[in-house]
This record gives sequence, C-alpha cells and structure tokens, in this order.
Amino acid sequence: MLPYLSLYLYLSYQSFKGAIKVSSFSYYLIFAFLTIFIGFRHEIGVDWMQYVGIIKNLEDVSLFNAIKGIEQSYMLLSWIGAQFGNNIYFVNLVSALIFIYGLLS
Repeated sequence: MLPYLSLYLYLSYQSFKGAIKVSSFSYYLIFAFLTIFIGFRHEIGVDWMQYVGIIKNLEDVSLFNAIKGIEQSYMLLSWIGAQFGNNIYFVNLVSALIFIYGLLS
C-alpha cells in the first residue's frame, strides 16, 4: 500500500504546486512503476487460479483453437504466455502495460 500512497502523495504535491502536467521523466517513471507493480503481482484476487488454469489449458492447444472462442485478444495473449511455459506474469505484464497506457493517456 505504501508504494501507491507515495505515488498518490507525489501527484497530489504536483497538483498543489499548480502543475498541469507532470514532466516527461515523471510520466515514464510512473508508467514503468505502475506497469511493473501491477504486472508482477502474485496470487492477487480470488480468480488467480482460474487465470493460471486458462494458461495451463492452452499449453497444448493450437493458436487457431485458442482464439476461436470469446475474448480473442486475451486468449491470444494467454496462448503466448502458455508457450513461454505457463507464464502468468507475461500475461499480467502485457495487460498492465495496455491498462496503464490507457490510464495515463
């Protein structure tokens, strides 16, 4: 919780200073920090094992069969993670990268 709080306090301080935008360095630092912090989380949420199970099930599935159902983009990402040896962290990191890009934009 302390990392989130420190980021919040930094952005609040910048706001009270009257800064409309943060510097490019701060933007990239915040982008990297949040992406890594969210992307490398471990066993967070009640559905953690379900996502690990999805990736395990995609280890021996062809790409076409993996993406023919619903949520094609996430299944593609999960299939790639499964090809890297059941790597939920790859899937979380790429998902966090997309999320933080949208959040900060």
